[in-house]
Amino acid sequence: MKKRISAAFAVIALLVTFLTAGSRVMAAGIYSGMTEEDAISEGQQFVTEINEIVSSGMAEMYGDGGVISAAFDSWAASMETLGEFSGFTGQNNAVVNANDATINIGVQGTSGRTATVTIQLDDQGIAAITTNVDETMGEKVSHAALNTLLGMGMAFFVLILIALIIKYVFPPINRLSESREKKAAPAPAPAPAPAPAVQAAEEVVDDTELIAVIAAAIAAAEGRSGTDGFVVRSIRKSRNR
Repeated sequence: MKKRISAAFAVIALLVTFLTAGSRVMAAGIYSGMTEEDAISEGQQFVTEINEIVSSGMAEMYGDGGVISAAFDSWAASMETLGEFSGFTGQNNAVVNANDATINIGVQGTSGRTATVTIQLDDQGIAAITTNVDETMGEKVSHAALNTLLGMGMAFFVLILIALIIKYVFPPINRLSESREKKAAPAPAPAPAPAPAVQAAEEVVDDTELIAVIAAAIAAAEGRSGTDGFVVRSIRKSRNR
């Protein structure tokens, strides 16, 4: 009974803080009065109250079907890994701007695991509250290896796909293009017939009379009465003059 009353007061405190923060922002229009320390303090208060409600089994009763219900569900899911809430880790930070703020609160579980509760505020008050379990070194290495394998696998898949496209798609396209070019190209003109060889006309000179004259001169020089007994076979022009 005392636990339920405590949880009820926690819900009231949570709603009062929510409404107060919202009214302050609506009146001023900015988070000008909130320092980083104030934001972290309010964030830790939110976390404590959410844990009280969820651990008491009253999340469904006091859920609003929106931001608060989502915050309860996120916290309950993280507790499956953390075990039970055991305190804050001290890993807290807050970024406060004129019209919004983001608060990160580190929490510790009984299992030794940690988580980060992120509270987002806008000009209407609380926009979202989420709890994310921090990854261990082994989980980070495993996820990094998985991402690397996925990246390499995707790269090899793309290279294989490109190789298949080059091998099976481009050759038919090239053959089709060459076939079209051959059909479109004009037929080659027939080669001109070779010109008939011009045979040099041989100049035929009738040397009969010249031969007879030379033969008679030779016979007279040798003291013969006729040209019988020798034959003039060739006539050559003398180079000595």
